Amino acid sequence: MLITPEVTSLSQIDDRSVLAVGRIEFVPALQAREQHLEMTSLGGSLDPLDQRKYLAGRIALLLGDRPVPAEPKASDAFTADIMNPQLEQTFFLHVPKRKPYVVHGAIIMQMTVTTHPTNPARTHELRIPVPIALGLQVDDRAVYLGTWRFHRDEFYSVRKVEILDHQRGAADEARRRFGAEVPMRKSLARVIPAGTA
Repeated sequence: MLITPEVTSLSQIDDRSVLAVGRIEFVPALQAREQHLEMTSLGGSLDPLDQRKYLAGRIALLLGDRPVPAEPKASDAFTADIMNPQLEQTFFLHVPKRKPYVVHGAIIMQMTVTTHPTNPARTHELRIPVPIALGLQVDDRAVYLGTWRFHRDEFYSVRKVEILDHQRGAADEARRRFGAEVPMRKSLARVIPAGTA
């Protein structure tokens, strides 16, 4: 699994990648107590592989080269590009231009690792609507993708999606982060309705 790295320096961006800037929010906001993550069959707070940091308060966004929803596969562990932003915070992520779509997106709400050989982990996910077009272009260096606001119900289903333009605030955060003005092309993400991809 190739978690797209958080960008700390603009030198991390090359001709094959782009600085993706945005934010993901849920209404109501996800509370830490709502996620139940047992990382070993022994339960409790043990996390021998240090995986909780990719799950707690974060969303996994599987990137693809075509606007076709996809289910994660075991082989993705070695080949997939995954955005893993912290919720409710502006993200600055290194994204490959060859993967301009989110084809699967989920927050692990419950995870129980078992000792069963054919079912090593049981999970319950809060999934977001996909595919999502990021609108990346070949000459992009930095793009602003918007604030993605997902309205959810008590059963962890998304009922409404808003893509909001808060570019001015994101540009201010980028200036503080990188110490210089970061020209960002606005490319508000777009959920592609089912059957139109």
